[in-house]
Amino acid sequence: ITAQMAADILRDIRQELFNYVQKLPIGFFANTSLGDLLSRFTNDLTMVEQAMASSLYQVCFHTLSLAAATALLFVFEWRLAALTVLSFPLGFIGPKLMARKAGASVALRKEEDALTMSVIQENLLAHRVIRGFALQISAIEKFSVRLGALHTRSRDLHHRAILIGKTSGAGVLATQLIVLLGGAYFAITGHLSGGSLVGFLALLS
Repeated sequence: ITAQMAADILRDIRQELFNYVQKLPIGFFANTSLGDLLSRFTNDLTMVEQAMASSLYQVCFHTLSLAAATALLFVFEWRLAALTVLSFPLGFIGPKLMARKAGASVALRKEEDALTMSVIQENLLAHRVIRGFALQISAIEKFSVRLGALHTRSRDLHHRAILIGKTSGAGVLATQLIVLLGGAYFAITGHLSGGSLVGFLALLS
């Protein structure tokens, strides 16, 4: 089902994008590089395709798993389940704080992707002129500069993506620690058996 949905959505997006390009005025093409347009049809849609093919299934699966597991946690021990639900937002604090910078990094990376593709496209179209006037060294230097900028943007993007994942993981660990301490307290005071605590923690994981 996910594969069918992803294929259908990508087909519709490509068609809508192509139809939209046909309606653009001539002035738009004079002020926009061909590499930038090609990047929209290739790099951008590749990212959408990857998200649709993998993330859509994961989102549906984990949402259902989360709902079922949360219900079972309340069956096991409602007090620990309530503590889990109250501390669960800790996993979203880090990503929420870094989302704006991460979004900016994505936009800058996409811009550099388009500019790099423009340089490649211009070079391939003008290869005879470049060879005829012995401009290979100049072309290589120009591409090297553009590649350096793309490298910097890619590094920043991956760095922030890793930080988002780590801060989210730290929040989840904090939730587990809070629940473990609460469960240990209930077990010590006799309000919860050791087996129930182990089962609860396994389900929480």
